[in-house]
Amino acid sequence: MVTSSLVLGGLGVLAVVTACVAWIMLEALAPDVLPALTTVLGVAVGVVSLEVVLGTCLATLAAFLYNLSAQYSGGVEIAVTDGLIGPTPAASQALLFLARTRARVRRQLRNRLRFRGTGALRHPLDGPDVRTRTVADRPAGARPEADGAGRSDGGAAGQPRP
Repeated sequence: MVTSSLVLGGLGVLAVVTACVAWIMLEALAPDVLPALTTVLGVAVGVVSLEVVLGTCLATLAAFLYNLSAQYSGGVEIAVTDGLIGPTPAASQALLFLARTRARVRRQLRNRLRFRGTGALRHPLDGPDVRTRTVADRPAGARPEADGAGRSDGGAAGQPRP
């Protein structure tokens, strides 16, 4: 009942606004031919009020009869409630998939981009070559390369650092 009342009330407001706009356009085309705006709005509000009341009554009666017939014929019973018990199993699987995908994409982006101290993102190809970086330029927690590239002392991987 409440849902049908709100829907029909919204349509009624739309009908009244449409009647007002139509009167304004027709009055601009042919002045002094139509009745006054207050008369047009009064008739529109009366028709809309009747439509909302009768439409709400008919929609409520139709829902009651449908639910009553569904009880005996095994049809689908329509019930609108406020209490939600949670997502369906398919929806929860989809949400888990989306969360895992989001985490995977973030991890890949984090591996491809490096952060500077100022908070600006830089692409690895924008900065200096990885092999010419010194130990001070290396991000915290980064491991040195196995082939010795990027070492500040220029030594090979098997030689100890001074």
